[in-house]
Amino acid sequence: SSKLIDDQHKYFLLKARGDSMNKAGINDGDVVLVKQQPAANNGEIVVALIDDEATLKELNLSKGVIVLKPVSKNKEHKPIIVSRDFKIQGVVKAVIPEFNK
Repeated sequence: SSKLIDDQHKYFLLKARGDSMNKAGINDGDVVLVKQQPAANNGEIVVALIDDEATLKELNLSKGVIVLKPVSKNKEHKPIIVSRDFKIQGVVKAVIPEFNK
């Protein structure tokens, strides 16, 4: 049986803001379970720190270029091409939808 959380790694919860990942099933107000790790694979949804601000995006690596890509129905969200001034904080492992009040 597979466990959502294992004892060897650290995890944290993050509340999603905005609609930049709504096509990936992450909506404004949802909580995501993040496995803390400094690297990720192509196509994984990551929490990245850019200028001390956390963002949730899909990681895309191609030809040495790192792109943090929104997965959204809202076309206003644009991919972010990142330089060395960013850190991956972890990879999203689960989404907990916001409870309707």
